[in-house]
Amino acid sequence: DANSPAAEPSTPPSTPPIRPVPDSPPPAPRPVRVRRPMQKVADILAGESGDTRVPRGVQAPTEDASKDEPELVETIHGAAMAAHIAETEGLDPRSLEEAKRRPEWLRWWEAMQEELRAL
Repeated sequence: DANSPAAEPSTPPSTPPIRPVPDSPPPAPRPVRVRRPMQKVADILAGESGDTRVPRGVQAPTEDASKDEPELVETIHGAAMAAHIAETEGLDPRSLEEAKRRPEWLRWWEAMQEELRAL
């Protein structure tokens, strides 16, 4: 019978085509923590201490450190917003099983393999 399932050629299940990922901008430089001086050092720098010697191993802060703070705050807020949106919208899978159910599974697999090779 020509209509029987045995007469139909078997085809393997197809995987969705992989769309090219647009070039992403280079990652932002790693943020640098602004180190604040100990209270004793702050008192010395403000002229509120009888001892005017900066303790050994302590580096007085520079004026440039305060100029970087707004940029650092903006970077942190941007990263926090991106993480919140990804969590809220469910953009990233939370488990391997969830990743396997997504159409872009092959890209997730390749990214995981690349991360493992980098270790």
